[in-house]
Amino acid sequence: MVVYGVSRALDGEAMTGLWMFLIAYFLYGAASQALQQERVTAAVGSVRVAQLMTTNFRSAPAGISIGQLIRDVVLPNNLQAIPIVAHDRLVGLVRITDLRKVEQDQWATTSVDAVMTPVSEVATVTPDEQIVAAIERFGGGDVPLLPVVDHGSLVGVLFRDAVVGYVRMQETLGLDARR
Repeated sequence: MVVYGVSRALDGEAMTGLWMFLIAYFLYGAASQALQQERVTAAVGSVRVAQLMTTNFRSAPAGISIGQLIRDVVLPNNLQAIPIVAHDRLVGLVRITDLRKVEQDQWATTSVDAVMTPVSEVATVTPDEQIVAAIERFGGGDVPLLPVVDHGSLVGVLFRDAVVGYVRMQETLGLDARR
């Protein structure tokens, strides 16, 4: 298509040539993305979330003040996102970007509930789901973790870095997880 587009442009049909070139460019991009997705799928195969999630994670109770959350959870643990729970049930997720929306002089009096993303809007996974589903839920967003929920209870978190590291290790070792 690129060659045809260039030949059309040289024959005086610049617009036709440009359109052919643009179509070829977008088809190439789509094909490259499909190949990348196949490569990742081959690396993770049938691996389940439970195999890569961590059960050693920090969460915070609903109703905690932003100041206390930052002082007791965010800073000591260098966290970018924190699950918010009420009686072991996930009620939301708060990210650093959410906390930055509140002026610092309001931290002591503002509840984390006011800025968290409610559970109904949080992407979650279950321990039995395949990692491929988790990768899709991560998408291109800026959330560094997915809460792992089993019957409404928060049982772990899946860090994006853990999934990326697993895929890289599989590729480095030349392993195909589908075998």
